[in-house]
Amino acid sequence: MRRFQLRALLDFSPPSIVFDCRAGDLRTGTDGSDDKELAPFFDHSLLKNVILFKTVQCGTKQGASNQQRLSANQMRFFFPYDPKTPGNGGASLVCGPDFSIRTLESFSCSKLDPERIEADLCKIAILAALPSFSPFLMRDGFERAGIEVDPRFFLLSQSDMTSTRDSLKAKLKPLATLALASASGEVADAQLDLLAKKLWDLDDPTFLNQFGSALKLREGEAAPTIRAWIGVSYFQHEFHERQAKLRGVAQWVKEGAVGKEDQLRDVELDRKLVRDSLRGAWTDAAAVFKVATTAYDALINKSDSQSFIAYLQRAQPDFQALGGRLSIIDQSICNYDAASLYGLASRQGLELLQDLAASMRDGIEDKSLAAA
Repeated sequence: MRRFQLRALLDFSPPSIVFDCRAGDLRTGTDGSDDKELAPFFDHSLLKNVILFKTVQCGTKQGASNQQRLSANQMRFFFPYDPKTPGNGGASLVCGPDFSIRTLESFSCSKLDPERIEADLCKIAILAALPSFSPFLMRDGFERAGIEVDPRFFLLSQSDMTSTRDSLKAKLKPLATLALASASGEVADAQLDLLAKKLWDLDDPTFLNQFGSALKLREGEAAPTIRAWIGVSYFQHEFHERQAKLRGVAQWVKEGAVGKEDQLRDVELDRKLVRDSLRGAWTDAAAVFKVATTAYDALINKSDSQSFIAYLQRAQPDFQALGGRLSIIDQSICNYDAASLYGLASRQGLELLQDLAASMRDGIEDKSLAAA
């Protein structure tokens, strides 16, 4: 990742793929003056200036198409060399499935006190499990885990959060009716708000066992299944919000950046890679949303529960995959916004397009995100 792309991500900070954990005085436009100074998100000194990225995880399987190689996104720690000017470069660390305190010790070449970093490891586990840093998903994840963090790190206002939650709760009510009616007959209208709340909170084991049994889910899968379906519903809104901007990105990729004569072939290959990746990400997402909407509409309009139950049972991989697809789209929009400042046909615009293609082609395999 070269300087232009790193700075594009940091300057525009797309909330789905960049989470700035630094204190308020180091964050652009965030001085912490509302009530008190915004402290770093993490408590341990090793992590206090870290910035997190959701990057597309690229495989290396030979013969695989680009879309087959782009899998669900991964979380990456970015440690700036200078916290006040992170765009000048730094070092990065992937948060893989085997991430632990030993991973951080190896990276930092130091011994860490487990008690001092335990709370931060709990936060990391929540963030790593999310397919996106979308504020709604992060705030919900921490609330469910019962971990208090400064709400200013989550960009949604309380009113937006309530509105989003109420909208999703409305979609949860038919599920409560389906599950409880299947188990014990008709459900009175007065119970639906309480049942929908139980589906939202997912903290009542007795209810969840009954719900999972009624929907023929495997034991212990009710909570993650419903959480995944809520995430799919939220992502549907997120993708819709990006549709107009994506048209501009497509036009830029098609004809905006122009290289010198000796670069033309490589530029055209980069254009094709980015274009195919974006088209694949949008097509994949649209297919997921179509299946989810069709199954839900059949439940609501035709009282057909079978197709919706079948969809619920595969919602979790869809949830993770959508996070990866959104990363591709948001990273592209971010580079497009940065290129717009320089001029879409400028040398800087061309470098941003090339960097975008490189990240889609190779991922970020090395330890450094250095300024070039």
